[in-house]
Amino acid sequence: MRSLGEGIFPPVPTRRCIIVLAALAAFGTAHAQEPKWRASAGALYGQDWLGSEDTRRGGYYALSRSWPEPRIHFWGYRGELDIEGYYMFTKGGSDFIAGPNSSHHYGVLVIGRYYQRYTRATRAFVEAGWGLQFTNRLTHDIDTRVNSTPMVGVGLISPLSDEEVMFSLRYFHISNAGTAGGNEGLNFFQLSVGLRF
Repeated sequence: MRSLGEGIFPPVPTRRCIIVLAALAAFGTAHAQEPKWRASAGALYGQDWLGSEDTRRGGYYALSRSWPEPRIHFWGYRGELDIEGYYMFTKGGSDFIAGPNSSHHYGVLVIGRYYQRYTRATRAFVEAGWGLQFTNRLTHDIDTRVNSTPMVGVGLISPLSDEEVMFSLRYFHISNAGTAGGNEGLNFFQLSVGLRF
């Protein structure tokens, strides 16, 4: 008898995750000013009306390091630079275009984030970023194993004792930027919650 969650949440490949997280930690420590760590998890929802023919669902786990960055201040808003390493998995094949399959993805995002001004409590923010991702499986919409991942998002951050809780909604795109194949690309809404410390 299968245990609850078996086959839905595949085990995270430990070695690759350790390498990504170690590189992230080294970069963040070397460049940080008033740094913050963030651990987050979320869900991915891909729909055909977003432009993806292969409807997929999945999960997302991330660790990031952020710090204030004066070089990306914009229109009086102070910018925060965030380097995020993540692991995500997706399952698809529900639209009969591709057979049922699952895939694992490993990536890094560089994110600029801007917070609502003039408040000390819960704050809203907007963010935009770009990164690279490796996937272990080609799908109906993905023709290469290494892909580009632009994203935009909005969210809320709220104080919680000495930490902060962060909620975000992102539009997340995966494609090879037209460098190979038909490059249909995958498009997701990503919902996540994280703890900053």
